[in-house]
Amino acid sequence: MTAQEYITKSESYNKRLELTSLILNKITEGHKNELGLIDEATRKSKEYINAKYDYDLAFEMLRGFNNTIPNKTKREAQKIRRN
Repeated sequence: MTAQEYITKSESYNKRLELTSLILNKITEGHKNELGLIDEATRKSKEYINAKYDYDLAFEMLRGFNNTIPNKTKREAQKIRRN
């Protein structure tokens, strides 16, 4: 895999993670206590469970993708991003 292919795929995974994070944050908005914890009713709702599952899946996909890429390719991609 070339550095440019890595950048493209990485951006795709990051975009998916960002979108699932926005959905999850929208669901929990206004349902947090003073410590920032999500209330029990919201955590047990089907909507939250599905959104949390999608977020966790997107995170694991990104993590797995990053673990399969050689460090040399990551360094090349980093040089491309800097320029």
